[in-house]
This record gives sequence, structure tokens and C-alpha cells, in this order.
Amino acid sequence: MLRQETFQLRDSIIGIFAMHMMEKGPIYGSDVANRISELTDKTWRPGAGAIYPTLLRLVRKGFVTFEQSGERKRYILTQKGKELIDKTKSSLVMGTKYTFAWRLVLDMINPEDRPAFILRRFQSGIDVLIKALNDESIVREERAYLAKQAFEEMQRSLRKLEKLIS
Repeated sequence: MLRQETFQLRDSIIGIFAMHMMEKGPIYGSDVANRISELTDKTWRPGAGAIYPTLLRLVRKGFVTFEQSGERKRYILTQKGKELIDKTKSSLVMGTKYTFAWRLVLDMINPEDRPAFILRRFQSGIDVLIKALNDESIVREERAYLAKQAFEEMQRSLRKLEKLIS
């Protein structure tokens, strides 16, 4: 059984994301930086000083191993890492400290800037939903189910908002 592991914040974001990428095959550290940059619309590109120490910690903890070719290292997920990433992914769906980290950011933002932040998060969520609904790699029936569930959740949320403003 996998014992409870703890991470520093940068390990949580970069390390878990890197292990997620390794599920598809070996990666280089630069692959992680490039993918994060791509997914964040180039608003965040972690540097070598964040990527490589995180990968080294994952190696030391036994979650990752590597193959060296010249000066380059290709990182590979171990069985222990696979178990951790599977556990982490399932806990993200259920709601954990990671899924609620945005609340920390909200608390740090000046009160007058919070509405804009919340609306950007809302729009970002809608954009992710639309992207998923257009993703043909997701089975059509699953996309239909997702659309139905999202629509029902939006209706519930709108009813709550109506109560708040009336």
C-alpha cells in the first residue's frame, strides 16, 4: 500500500503534472516547461530552477527514474509514481486541497480586483468545458453526458444567484 506522501507546493503543481505527462512515456524537463506554457497561454513557463529540482526530488522519492544520454536526462514514471498519480488524479475529482487552492489566490487579491478574478475563473471554466465538448477523443456519449451535467449544474447555480440578488 502506498503510504501518504507530502509535497511542497511547487512539487504539487510541477511534479504531479510532470508525472501525469510521464504516463504517456518518458519526458525531458523542457517538455514539462513547454506544456505548462502551452496550457497557460504562455502566462507561466517554469524555469529550470523550478523544473529540475522538482524532478530530482521525485527521483529521490522513488516516483521517477531517468535515463541519461550525454547531458540530457529522460524521466520515466516508476510503479510507485504511477500509484501516486492515480491516487492524486482520483482525489482531484473528489475535491482536495489542490482543487481549492484558487481560494488562497482570491484571499491575496485586493477586494476591488476580486470580481474580475472570479469572472475570469468562471470564463476559464466555461472555456475548458467547451474545449472538452469539442474534443473528439472523448466518446460522443461521454461528451453528451458532460454537456447535460454541466447544463444542469449551471441551472442550479443560476437559481442560487437569483436568490442572492432578489
